[in-house]
Amino acid sequence: MKSILLASASVIGLAGAAAAEVEFGGSATLGYNSHAYSSGATITTTNTYTYITSGGSTSTVTTTTTTSNGAGFYWDAALDVTLSQTLDNGLTVSASFGVDIADNNGGLDLEAGDYVISLTSDNAGLYFGDTDTAAGVNWAPGSALDGAYGDAFGSTDFSSSNDHGAVLRGEVTMAGVSAAVSYQVDADSTELSNLQFSAAAEFGMATVTMAYQDMDHTNMVDYTQITDEEIFGEALGLSVAATLGGADVNFGMLQVSDNVSGFENTAVGVGVSYPAGPVTLGAYYTTNSNAAVADAWGLSADYDSGNGITAGMTYDSDDSWEITAGYAAGAITVDAAFDSDDDFSLEGSYDVGNGLVVYAGLVDAGDSMYLGGEMDLGGGAALLVSYADDSGAESAFDDDIGARDYQVGTTVELTFEF
Repeated sequence: MKSILLASASVIGLAGAAAAEVEFGGSATLGYNSHAYSSGATITTTNTYTYITSGGSTSTVTTTTTTSNGAGFYWDAALDVTLSQTLDNGLTVSASFGVDIADNNGGLDLEAGDYVISLTSDNAGLYFGDTDTAAGVNWAPGSALDGAYGDAFGSTDFSSSNDHGAVLRGEVTMAGVSAAVSYQVDADSTELSNLQFSAAAEFGMATVTMAYQDMDHTNMVDYTQITDEEIFGEALGLSVAATLGGADVNFGMLQVSDNVSGFENTAVGVGVSYPAGPVTLGAYYTTNSNAAVADAWGLSADYDSGNGITAGMTYDSDDSWEITAGYAAGAITVDAAFDSDDDFSLEGSYDVGNGLVVYAGLVDAGDSMYLGGEMDLGGGAALLVSYADDSGAESAFDDDIGARDYQVGTTVELTFEF
C-alpha cells in the first residue's frame, strides 16, 4: 500500500490546515490453466425470478450469466484507493473504492466498486455505500437461535447484506450503549427503504443486543430471496449473553413475519458452552411457535490438546452430524472431516522452507483431489503451481477444489500485491 500525505492551507482568509492522506494499493495476476470443459470455453447459467408489483400481481424476469472456465491464459489487475482527511473540527472524512483495470483483455472501461464514504468522530459515524446494515454492526444472538427459522442475518433473519443498492448507516456510542440505524438507498429512487435499528450494551456481567428490521418486499425483483435466503419483511430480535459458573450462556428471542406470504414465527432459545479442561462442550435448544417449523437442538464437543492435536463433533436434532480432527506441529498441518452425508475430506500442508509451502488433499468424498505448491517470492509477489482433478467438474463447472480453491487441471499463476 503506497501512501501520499497532502496538506491544504488557508487561501482566502481561511485559517488552519488539514492533512489529507491518499493510499493506493492493488493487485495483478497472470496465470495459465490447462483444463477445458466438454461444454466449451464458457458455461451459461439461466435464473428466473418472480417480480411482485405494487398491486400484488406477479411477472417473471429471466437473467443469464456466462462464465469462462479459465482454460488457457488469464490475467487481471485491480486498483484500491483510500482517501482520508481530518477536518478542522476533529471529524475525519474518508472514502474508499476499487477499480478493475484489466480482466482477460488489454483493458476495461473503468468501473469502480466497493464504494464507501464516511464521516466519523471518536464516538459516532455516518457511512454510505457498500457497508454493513445497522443489524450487521451490533446484533449477536450466539447459538441460542441456531434452530430459529431463517438464516439471512448472522444466524437469524435480518438482512445484513445489501445486494440491491447502497446502505446509509449512522451509529453512535454513548454511556456504554452502541446504537445504529440504517436504510437502503437505490440509485433510481428518491425514497429510503428497509429500515434497520440495532443496539448493544453491557450491564454488569451480561451483554445485551437487539435488532429491528422493517423491509418492504413489494417490487423486489429477486423475490426468491424471501424463501431461498429467508429475508423477512419485519423482524425483532433480543439476545442476552453472560458467563455463569464458568459457562458461557446466551438467551435469544426472534419474531419474524413476511409482508408478502404472511408467514410468522417466534423463536426462543438458549445456548451453552462449557470448558472442561481440554474439552469444550456446547448445546443449544430453540423452540418455534409456527407449527410448520420444528423445534431444534444440537450438541457439540471440541478438544484441543494444546500441542497441535484437535478434534470436534457436532450433532443436530435433524440427525445431521460431523466429526473433525486436526494436527498442526512444526511444518506439518493435517485436517480431516466426515459427516452424515457420507462426505469426507483429508487435507494437509508442509512448509518446506524458504517461502515454499506444499498442499495436498482428497475432498468431496474422494471425488476430488489436489496437489499444489505456493512460493512467497517476497515484496508481495507469489507463485502458484497446482494440479486438481474433480470427477464431477464436467457438469458442475467446479473450479474451487479444496481449502485452497484450486482450479481443475494444471495451473501456473503469478500474483502481485502492491
